[in-house]
Amino acid sequence: MNASSRRLSAETEETAGLVKSRWSTGDVGPQRREYELTAAGYAALDEWAAVMKERAWLVGEFDGRYLDAVARQRTPRV
Repeated sequence: MNASSRRLSAETEETAGLVKSRWSTGDVGPQRREYELTAAGYAALDEWAAVMKERAWLVGEFDGRYLDAVARQRTPRV
């Protein structure tokens, strides 16, 4: 993801209320944008993590069934 895509994504998430940002106030170097998740952002992250957990389970189920099917086909028949 390039810098402009990251910036657009961050601005979209901020507008959606998922993150809040501020400019750093350090004395050294250029100012940097700092981001923090909001309560809504944490809730969205929790939902996304649950979806990813379900998808991981589905992939595991597929993998197990696939291996069972392949193993049966490759077992020599007497």
